Amino acid sequence: MAEPPAALAPAQPDDKPSTYRYTSLDTSARSIRLLRLNSNKGPVKCELVTQQLEHGAFTPYEAVSYVWGPPDLCETISVSGVDMPVTASLIRMLQDLRERRHEYLWIDAICIDQANTAERNHQVQQMGQIYRSARRVIFYLGESTFRINVLMQSLWKLQMGSRRGSTRPTNNNHHEKRHVPNRGRKASGRRFN
Repeated sequence: MAEPPAALAPAQPDDKPSTYRYTSLDTSARSIRLLRLNSNKGPVKCELVTQQLEHGAFTPYEAVSYVWGPPDLCETISVSGVDMPVTASLIRMLQDLRERRHEYLWIDAICIDQANTAERNHQVQQMGQIYRSARRVIFYLGESTFRINVLMQSLWKLQMGSRRGSTRPTNNNHHEKRHVPNRGRKASGRRFN
């Protein structure tokens, strides 16, 4: 995997604690953290890097929106060699995105220090810019079910209709089916323009 661009400053944990501790973000600037996801198999390994949104030369990233699921922090990922507790739905999503070779991601549950109220409030105020600045927005719905498949088909029909100038669903099933996951596979999508 390529080295991170010089514009990115690694967010380093303090003194290698047993669980990850965030370094403070500069709230006077438009600072965000990005998750750099390693593509190797096995346990999820990543690092957090900090970048400024206001500089035009920031690293391309993908913003991820996903179903949080149960709030229990029952799994761990390795962030710069230090464990970070995460939910089961988050680790499943990271494993799936890792297989698809997504490198730099913005995921609110990881990239925002959820225990720091001031930082969390500051980041929430920037979310519009965070999503607009992303190269792509991925929404992740979890394990595929019949209802999720129907939703994905409906969204695809709406997207195809809007590209033709109509917002009415189309009946073009040939093109849709290759984008809808089969039962038992993960359901994920992309930003619909």
